[in-house]
Amino acid sequence: MGHGVIGPGVLSPRSKMINMMYLFLTALLALNVSKEVLKSFIMIEHGVGKTVENFSKKNDLYYGLFSKAAIENPTKAGPWNDKALQVKAKADETVKFLRGLRERVIRLGAGIGEKEEFPKEVPKEAKDPKNVKDVEYVKILDNMDYVPQIMIQEKNGKNGEDLKNKINDFREFIIKLITKPDKNKDLIDGIKKTLNTDNPPQEEGVMKTWQTEQFQSLPLIASVVFMTIIEGNIRNAEADILAHLYSNIDAADMKFNKIGAIVNQNSAYILAGTKYSAQVFLAAYDSTQKPTMYIGDFDQSKNEMVGKPDTMKVENGQGIYETVASGTGKRTLKGAIKIKSPEGFKYYPFEKEWNVMQGGTVVSPTKMNCFYRSIANPVEISAVGVPPENVTATMTNGNLKRASKERWKELTGETGKDGWEVLPGEGQECMITVMSKIEGQTKQAGQVKFRVKNIPNPVAMVGGQFDGKMTKNGMLGIPKIIADLKDFAFDLKFTVTSYEYMITVAGFTKTVPVSGENFSPDVIKTIKSLQNGQQAIFQEIKARGPDNKPRKLNPIILTVK
Repeated sequence: MGHGVIGPGVLSPRSKMINMMYLFLTALLALNVSKEVLKSFIMIEHGVGKTVENFSKKNDLYYGLFSKAAIENPTKAGPWNDKALQVKAKADETVKFLRGLRERVIRLGAGIGEKEEFPKEVPKEAKDPKNVKDVEYVKILDNMDYVPQIMIQEKNGKNGEDLKNKINDFREFIIKLITKPDKNKDLIDGIKKTLNTDNPPQEEGVMKTWQTEQFQSLPLIASVVFMTIIEGNIRNAEADILAHLYSNIDAADMKFNKIGAIVNQNSAYILAGTKYSAQVFLAAYDSTQKPTMYIGDFDQSKNEMVGKPDTMKVENGQGIYETVASGTGKRTLKGAIKIKSPEGFKYYPFEKEWNVMQGGTVVSPTKMNCFYRSIANPVEISAVGVPPENVTATMTNGNLKRASKERWKELTGETGKDGWEVLPGEGQECMITVMSKIEGQTKQAGQVKFRVKNIPNPVAMVGGQFDGKMTKNGMLGIPKIIADLKDFAFDLKFTVTSYEYMITVAGFTKTVPVSGENFSPDVIKTIKSLQNGQQAIFQEIKARGPDNKPRKLNPIILTVK
């Protein structure tokens, strides 16, 4: 929360903004402004009003801090909380009186009686139809009579004079609360400038008052904006005095029996080669002083660091420690925080363990060293040191999904496990990327590349052979052609759909087409008639497998023995 004064005679950016706005408005009013320019004052009112709203929110945060401090330590923080509540009451009283006058001005400009409700109909020029501001109902923007009538003429100027007196009372009240005035002269000067109600200098022998300077000879809408600026000045000064009062509360006094060092590390498990970082800070942070944070061994008996310890960077009360992890095993971050207390410097030691693991990813295809198209390829995926439920994976050129225990048993025959299944696409290779989640953070654990192949052709056989010598009984023992994937990891079924059998009749060779895998009666009859040394030849063998694509298999040439 910023203070209103930031140096000798120097106003904060907020005060500068308000003063510049005042000069800007005054310059506009010196011109023969058009109605369009007057309407722009409504937009200016929105901006100034937003600034006032921000002041109020920041002040509310201060009051919350005072209340919390008073609860934690009523003896030492209670009196300062009481002073803050007095400031709040005085500021709210002044603002309430100012807003009452401002509302009367707005009602006159809007043509609304003092006890009437504002119209439910939203003004056409409303900036936010769901959050209409009262100033948007003003229709008579350029009227120069209503404001002087209320502030200067009514009750012989009592309203304007009362407002001035209330501002003066508030200013003097908060200045009296400032401790050590000699050391806080800048703060006092800043508050006096922010809430200045002095009469302006004479011009050509004409004496003006603060009231006439603020509220006479100005369009109504400009006076409304000036009233909002005055409210902003009050809230700004309120923030200045609250910041000062809160600085008198010693955080170490308030929490000396609870204060402790805290280490907040990015993770207790770090992969080798990645960065380990930690934030070290006190549970009771004092914004008025910067602690010193040491890394190394602390001697409790001597209440001091051992040797010449390193220090860590401190930002906003937090020590920032970073190092690149190397090797593997347990590591320890330890040291002490040095901070000033009313009794002198105190040390608060800290110690935190973290572990370095060798990073790695395991992607194990359980059936082969590559993936095959058109079938579900079971694969085990894991990241070293990470539980399975915290491991996720994606792949290129295909689909990858988890397999339940039931599905895993169906794919591999193994029970009590679950894994993943891969359905690769048409590309020649795919990449599996594994992500691991450790202590709420998801990081890439590794990538593994695989080749992608088509399922190989099976071998066509009769009686377990595709060539060589065989008896006729061996050929006819199982009278059909079988397509078998020899030495293949998957148990896949291929079915012969057709073939041609070559026979020789009267010295002439001809082929007999056969549908399906079984021997036709003609094939069986011909095989039975073969003599030793003659051949049974099967060719143009076609089959289909799991991908349902037609495949041409090897010919079978068997010699009768």
